[in-house]
Amino acid sequence: MTIIASRQRRRKDSIVNIMLNGGRVTSGFRAALFAAASRAGTSVNEYVLQAAAEKLHASGAEFSGAFEPGDLQSTLAKAETLIKTNTFQHGKDREVSQHGNDI
Repeated sequence: MTIIASRQRRRKDSIVNIMLNGGRVTSGFRAALFAAASRAGTSVNEYVLQAAAEKLHASGAEFSGAFEPGDLQSTLAKAETLIKTNTFQHGKDREVSQHGNDI
């Protein structure tokens, strides 16, 4: 997509409400979700929507951002840096091998 087309698309992408409710999950998943959102410094809703945006982007969906145009690129760049350095935050920094095991 050219820069001009990208700018025009961003102008067309208005901010809208999304209504989600009725989700039921296991208590373990809920605890992990709330803990991860807390570590990220976001609300649970924002954390879930950001994760959905990252998954949609990875599957090839095209949109300008999740909460505002361009916000997804900075999040993806940060995630790529964490993946390249194999460092993830889980309560405290720890190194993770390529197989996902703690080192």
